[in-house]
Amino acid sequence: MRTVFEQCFIAGWDHADGNAAISKGLITGQEVKLRREAENKFDTNAIEVMWAGASPMIKLGYVPRVSNGALALLLDEGRAYKARVVEVNPASSNPWKKCAIRVEIEEESK
Repeated sequence: MRTVFEQCFIAGWDHADGNAAISKGLITGQEVKLRREAENKFDTNAIEVMWAGASPMIKLGYVPRVSNGALALLLDEGRAYKARVVEVNPASSNPWKKCAIRVEIEEESK
């Protein structure tokens, strides 16, 4: 069983390749991969969001810093997760509102 752990818009969209992903077919419902970037000099809890629908994967941006701490710990522990695109707004002029994801964490068995 999975629990919704986080739903957020992607940060850093305008510094990554998000617009290229939209032009290559990024749509709602597609899977994304989360990749820890602990060596990030601006945020040791940084989590990259990578579009799994492209080969090679395309970096969309990051899980926002304000909500990445607990998720970073779970990923560091190796917890299983599923992450999907839940909203794509190609016409938005606000890069913070271009794409949203939902992260579901696998419940640990008791």
